[in-house]
Amino acid sequence: MQSGYCPFLAEPNKLCDIIAAGIVDEYLKRDPDSRVHISVSGGHGALFVAGELQSTADFDVSASVRRILGKYGIPEGLEPFIALEKIPSERIMHARQACIDPVTAFGYATKESESQIPLVQHLANKIAQTLEDKRAEDPEWFWMSRVGGVTVTRGGSKDLEITIRIDHGTQDLGSVRQEITKVIESQNLVESYKLHINPLGASDYHNLNTAIGQSGLCAQPYGSALPCIPNSSGYDWHKAKVIAPIIARNIAKRILKSSDSKAIMVRLVYMPGEDEPAQIWIRNEAGRDLSSKTEGMELHLQKAMDTWKQSDLMTQIAIHGIPGDQNFHWEI
Repeated sequence: MQSGYCPFLAEPNKLCDIIAAGIVDEYLKRDPDSRVHISVSGGHGALFVAGELQSTADFDVSASVRRILGKYGIPEGLEPFIALEKIPSERIMHARQACIDPVTAFGYATKESESQIPLVQHLANKIAQTLEDKRAEDPEWFWMSRVGGVTVTRGGSKDLEITIRIDHGTQDLGSVRQEITKVIESQNLVESYKLHINPLGASDYHNLNTAIGQSGLCAQPYGSALPCIPNSSGYDWHKAKVIAPIIARNIAKRILKSSDSKAIMVRLVYMPGEDEPAQIWIRNEAGRDLSSKTEGMELHLQKAMDTWKQSDLMTQIAIHGIPGDQNFHWEI
């Protein structure tokens, strides 16, 4: 069985990721050489921001947290508690290394969908974005919160199973199901599917005011049938945990485009203190070894990020994930 899941942007864990990434981006904007590692967790009235950094930047982190919370529908009710410490002098050189522990990076590309990620994950992302666009454009959809998520599952039957969990305040669940069904049907996503909307019943607003969240949890941007990748929220763009999976994804896309393969899987291993991979493993869907096909492709950690970094990069990765969004330079 394969499944793909896309949370809405104010789902507690997702929002913690966005807050952590937003703080990192603010440091990088003020000092591009910043080295930052931040974790965000909490709920029920308190939000804890802890971490370490080496940066010349100085700003009101609490104000940044409140601004992000307000943007995603939580203007009050959460008190930020900030515990950010300077990296001790004896660890500064370690902090400035892109790779201080061995990093195994995974990348994948497939011709199953237009975004070149597995179809179930592509559809989950597309449905979530469609509903978000509807919420933003239609004032009659005032009831839709940004809490919930979309799961698309493909099992043994022909039909895909689409499950949407969404907070809808006091709006009648029957009308919510009717409105969402109309939107999904208008998209002509797939020929045959079964749609389930809040199968456990009505759902009120369960955001960080009434639930708990944590940043940095496991990420599955390619769906459940493929390996997870490190969640980079809270890290700055200099880290191999951020850069290496991007390199692997870019290689997979480029080889897929230049070959008759249907899918490409890439695994790169970077060793401490090294900018080039110590191991390159690439296979297509038939198991053919394509590891020699990387000639002319960027494998160097720092050179890749110097090429691909952009304003608010970490926030955009927290929102969209590494693969599938054509606004990222490595996806073109």
